[in-house]
Amino acid sequence: MKRPSYDLHALFSPVMAITNAGLASIRQHFELVTSGALPAQAARARSNPQGAAGTAALIAIVGPLAQRANFLTDFMSWPSYDAISAQLQTALADKSVDQIVMFVDSPGGDASGCGELADEILAARNVKPITAFVSGCACSAAYWLASSATRIVAQPSAELGSIGVILTHFDYSQALAQEGIRPTIIRSVPRKADAGPYEPLSPAALADAQAMIADFHGMFVAGVAKGRKVPVSTVNRDYGQGSTMLAADAQRAGMIDAVAPSLAAALARPKPAGGKANAAALAHAERMLQLLA
Repeated sequence: MKRPSYDLHALFSPVMAITNAGLASIRQHFELVTSGALPAQAARARSNPQGAAGTAALIAIVGPLAQRANFLTDFMSWPSYDAISAQLQTALADKSVDQIVMFVDSPGGDASGCGELADEILAARNVKPITAFVSGCACSAAYWLASSATRIVAQPSAELGSIGVILTHFDYSQALAQEGIRPTIIRSVPRKADAGPYEPLSPAALADAQAMIADFHGMFVAGVAKGRKVPVSTVNRDYGQGSTMLAADAQRAGMIDAVAPSLAAALARPKPAGGKANAAALAHAERMLQLLA
């Protein structure tokens, strides 16, 4: 039997705040790694930057975001909210650190856990100033995190926004039927797993999913509004309505504070914030810092 092709989106997270381009990038990367065309550990071969004496702590937020470490984050060297939180707390506790830099290049990721980490960053900026420096993109969940920083600075070519939440249901019933397979679903209660992949989505399940997405979206918009110190209506009206924009347009909309490719040079060489650093992410950040310098 030909096995149905399961989408990585369904494997990675049931509810996501991520761009469609980000999902496509994840799929492509995953396929390259699993096919053997791209070794998963190749990026880790680069030396881990040691950092220099200074007062800035670097937290690299590079790649798709997961709530906590899992086989994909380990396999692909992607960050998790738990790891970012641990590095943030280490930086706050380090008396030699007087400012924190979040190096952001991420299309987004899990909706669950993002708001809690954003609130943690929001509280941390009352203790030490936090700059979110965007190189590449800060979209969806990644922008939610960046919006909680004291200020956001982006490279001119950076892409920001995609404020919204996505949930995809996969109905494999027709594919199974073509293979002569008819699943029998036995439930103890009528609504158990009524959004499962082996039958069409019921109207009730669709309504529930839409309500959940609306709740997540409300939390997302409220969190961004709080971080950027603007009304919710401003986020809904001016922050792209789910689309993305380049840095200059984002600055005009009030989504970021500055467009400055030399920010990293002004910060010299930030040192890792502690915890188990993501070597691939830090190596990427270090290369970007050197280029900007």
